[in-house]
Amino acid sequence: MAKKYAQAWGYESITVSGTEVGCSEAKVIDGLDQILVTAEDASMRFRTDGDAPTDAEGHLFEVGDVLSVTGLEEIKNLLFIKATGTDATVRVTYYV
Repeated sequence: MAKKYAQAWGYESITVSGTEVGCSEAKVIDGLDQILVTAEDASMRFRTDGDAPTDAEGHLFEVGDVLSVTGLEEIKNLLFIKATGTDATVRVTYYV
C-alpha cells in the first residue's frame, strides 16, 4: 500500500491582535491533516490545549518562527494573541 502524502489545498493570512484568534472555521475541515504556520510582523503567543493564550501566557512565537501542527483537534484548538502592543500576522497553509 502506497503512503499517502498530504497535499496543500488552502492558505490564509490571519491578523493577530489583542483578542485570541484561530484558523478560519471554513478551513478546518474533516480530513485536515496538518497546517504550516509562519509568524510575521510581531511577537505573539499560542496554545493548542483548548485554553486561550494571553500576552504573557502560552508559547512565544516570534517573527520568522515556523510551526507545524498535526491532528484535527490540535488545529481546532490553536489560538494566537499578540504579545506586544503591535498586531501580528500569521500565514497558514492547510494540508489534507
